[in-house]
Amino acid sequence: MANNVYSTIKFVSGNKEAEDAFIEVFQWIEDSGETGLEFSHILPEDDYADAEFMEWNIGPRVANLTKFMGTEVEITSAWITPINFFHILAEDLSRYDHDVQLTMTYVDEFYNFAGVYWWTDDLLNQKEESGGWFKLEHDAIDGDPSELPDYITDEIEKWGVEACD
Repeated sequence: MANNVYSTIKFVSGNKEAEDAFIEVFQWIEDSGETGLEFSHILPEDDYADAEFMEWNIGPRVANLTKFMGTEVEITSAWITPINFFHILAEDLSRYDHDVQLTMTYVDEFYNFAGVYWWTDDLLNQKEESGGWFKLEHDAIDGDPSELPDYITDEIEKWGVEACD
């Protein structure tokens, strides 16, 4: 079984057209009765989303929309983040607003890695650390070991906010 990676894509800022287009991307997937990101209408049309299509347009071979909350969505993927999809989404939304800002926080289910991608000024950026780094940082503040998962989640969320300030 593959490691799951849990990602959250957020529409941080942009004009109304870009925000509506963001919502439409994920509403389209839900309305089609599917969960796979490969069913998005912003991707190139293909009769079959084979491994090559998934690699080029999504990143991982499996990436499913697990929660749609308007300007925030949660995605579960296998092994890696849906970085290529995030990049395509950001470029698509930039057609509506060059100043659009998006973030995608992510964490591996075993805390091997966690981080954030952000799109600002038509550039894709990333900050990522290993689970070991987070543990050392948490230990340095005398954190309770049972609170490490929350610490990691809080830290990557903070990185996403700071990235778009």
